[in-house]
Amino acid sequence: VTSFSNSIYSNSNVSFGIDQSIYSPPPSCINPPLYCKGRGIVERNGTRAHSGSYSLTNHNIADFEGEVGFLCKQYYGTEDTLISYFNLLMNSSYSQYSYCSGGGCDGGNNIGVGRASTENFYYHSQQCLKDHEPYIGLWYSLTSESECIGNKNISNNECYWKGPLTIYKTISNDCLLSHGFLDACFKDLRIPYKSALPILKQ
Repeated sequence: VTSFSNSIYSNSNVSFGIDQSIYSPPPSCINPPLYCKGRGIVERNGTRAHSGSYSLTNHNIADFEGEVGFLCKQYYGTEDTLISYFNLLMNSSYSQYSYCSGGGCDGGNNIGVGRASTENFYYHSQQCLKDHEPYIGLWYSLTSESECIGNKNISNNECYWKGPLTIYKTISNDCLLSHGFLDACFKDLRIPYKSALPILKQ
């Protein structure tokens, strides 16, 4: 057994401690959220599970594929009783997606329409997603700070979304479930829920 207890070593290249740079947050946490180069003002159709109010302020909406991805995961504990299909205007220079609860939105940029793939499946720069395969749907966040209310003009970038313009249809959750929607969700078990999609669309 060799003992080093009485030895003294001196080397200017030896240092002790932890490199503090490992605690530095990554650039994605520091830099402002990315805005996408959009195609101006676009009209989109959207869906939302809700109860009572039809307001979109501080709420998340989705296209049909995105809504199926949400509903198939939420039926274990959702309190929403209705599902509505509508259209709205939005500025297509999308920003980072936020999680909204009606009372506010967290995790994204308050200015602009947030966008992400269903369940945030495609992680990198989701607001700037191009067409992807398989198509799994899109989620949008609509903050109160970006809403077109009063005299705010969406064409002048004074606001970023306006709606609902027309509510095409509203159904109850009970109606959806009575057509075998949940069984169709279990058939696929993951996005894209191709078996459940036509039931929501009908």
